[in-house]
Amino acid sequence: MEFLEFGLSYVFPLQPGPIVTGVPTAHSHPFYKDHFSSSLDYVWKDENGGIRGLAIEPLHKGVPRAILTDDVLYKLLAGVDILRIGRIREKKLALEQIKKVILQ
Repeated sequence: MEFLEFGLSYVFPLQPGPIVTGVPTAHSHPFYKDHFSSSLDYVWKDENGGIRGLAIEPLHKGVPRAILTDDVLYKLLAGVDILRIGRIREKKLALEQIKKVILQ
């Protein structure tokens, strides 16, 4: 958990890319979108995605397909992206949600 909280953003740094169509991630994920407002959306590039936003490189190229059938994995990976790019308040909620799943 300490690695996720303090090291992830250094080992897997994130720089948003151009605006593309994709699957919502980070604070654009439906759960997190209810808690945070932003004029920018972040997405994993996917031609079948539902929104347009700044491209985020997922930890693995198979992420957009993997999350289609697993809502828990989707929320976890969106939370991981928040830890990579978010602000303190966003990171705090994401870490709480990740801990709920991992440490149960």
